[in-house]
Amino acid sequence: MVTRTCSMITNKSSYKRYAPYIILGVISISFLLILRAYRPHELKTSLSLRFKELFSNTPTVEIAGFDEGENWKGNYTRDSMQTFDGETGVNLFSTQNKPNTVSLYKSFDLSPYKTIFAYIYLKNELIFQRVESLTVGFQSKDKDKTSYTIHDLKKGWSLIAMDKEDFKNKDFDWKKIDSTTLELVSKKGETVQLTFDRIWAQNPNSDSKLFLSYMSQFVNHKTIGKSTFLHLASPKSTNLVLRKLIEKNDFSYTVTFAPLKLGSFGLSFLTDPQLENGYFFTLNGKQMNQWQLTKKTKKNIAILAEGELKNNTLEKQAYLWLRVEKRGEKITPSISLDGQNYLSIQEYKDSAFSKGYLGVLYEGSFLVDSIEVKE
Repeated sequence: MVTRTCSMITNKSSYKRYAPYIILGVISISFLLILRAYRPHELKTSLSLRFKELFSNTPTVEIAGFDEGENWKGNYTRDSMQTFDGETGVNLFSTQNKPNTVSLYKSFDLSPYKTIFAYIYLKNELIFQRVESLTVGFQSKDKDKTSYTIHDLKKGWSLIAMDKEDFKNKDFDWKKIDSTTLELVSKKGETVQLTFDRIWAQNPNSDSKLFLSYMSQFVNHKTIGKSTFLHLASPKSTNLVLRKLIEKNDFSYTVTFAPLKLGSFGLSFLTDPQLENGYFFTLNGKQMNQWQLTKKTKKNIAILAEGELKNNTLEKQAYLWLRVEKRGEKITPSISLDGQNYLSIQEYKDSAFSKGYLGVLYEGSFLVDSIEVKE
């Protein structure tokens, strides 16, 4: 009986001695569990599109860009207004059924390609009714020639796809081209003017597997140097929706791009496929130094936040990283000049949308290097 009593006394004294440590341990573990519960989980990459890698085996041939320094021969004028791919396009004129031919002496190999593309602008559809003929031609180093006749153009910008099999001279050597010609002939008693903006060769691609919806005439590829980019160029506000559905409220969405012609560029997120509902983070303004975060519904468009960047951060052909993050209700748009250091523009809380698609909206000309999504 004495032994048992002593044992109980010993246990009680041991408990009193270690109780503070036990309680402290329980509190510490509970605190760590609470921190873990509220700490944002680490986002993992769920989509990574590196276009220079994806398009490394499918370069384009840039036949003509019509910018300053491109040495066309003949009667033409440069136009800085009717252009969206670069800084200038080229206006061609013809009067009284007189042919007007302009030529560019530049060597390239088109043998690996099936189709040649061109952008052409008409002020109105009546203009083409005054055209007798409009042709795109090539000459080889052996002075052999081939040409394609354009039969129909619509008002505004048209993307013309010229299959090589539809050119005259089926025996033409596409490997040794040394010049390109454009010829416009008006009908008798008529005067016509039209504008060219970019001619290039590109093989069929699998862009439709990457994008849920897009305007194909304003989405293509462009090779500069040894790198091929996704090229988004349009004279009007245009949208592209990725085949990426976000179903969580925690994500990060980043697009790396470089402007060729300033306009507007932005990210759409948590939208429906028709972009009737969702959020939009855009850069716009004359120098693209104004930003805007908007929310769109079928009933209205609300500006959630807007402002102006202190410095002109955008330079032509210089990379810019545009990012939007969402953690619960908190939306954080940001910008980076190096892909490492991001400037958070402004945080905003909104819970209207928690599920939807990601995309890009643009007006101007932009090279897109990569798209990355983390969830």
